[in-house]
Amino acid sequence: MTTGQKIQTLRKQRGLTQEQLAQRLGVSRQAVSRWELDESLPETANLLPLGEVLGVSLDILLDPARGLEGPVPKEEPSAPAASAPTAPSLRELLKRRLWLFLLPVELVVFAALALWRLGNAPSLALILLVQGLWLCFLLYLLLLVIYFLVWGIRYFKQRTRPPQ
Repeated sequence: MTTGQKIQTLRKQRGLTQEQLAQRLGVSRQAVSRWELDESLPETANLLPLGEVLGVSLDILLDPARGLEGPVPKEEPSAPAASAPTAPSLRELLKRRLWLFLLPVELVVFAALALWRLGNAPSLALILLVQGLWLCFLLYLLLLVIYFLVWGIRYFKQRTRPPQ
């Protein structure tokens, strides 16, 4: 039995359509169709979730010499909500990106050390250094705003997606 035949058999035993399986795995319905027709194999990143959704191990799914062992129980309608991966909270994501907030602190400390080292005498080098630091700081803030706009849009699109 080929991998595509196994995917199709297990999907039907679970009472899933190609569209439902595709939504759970985050792929297109056409990708599931290509797998079932043995035109292509699932990507490595999709193999573990595919095995979990279909309720089989990867060796059974991928080994053509092995058949399907025993019937697969039909899934309950309430199970998808419980098995869906939860998105990390905003607090967890901000903790992971804490380094972005620490960069301006490093710039300020660097500027203070540079000013202390050069002394109080205004010179062309000092003026250029201070202007360069301000420029770096402003560019950093601009990049930070762009990053959080893009990241925030992705985060809130993911969080406000209707349940599947």
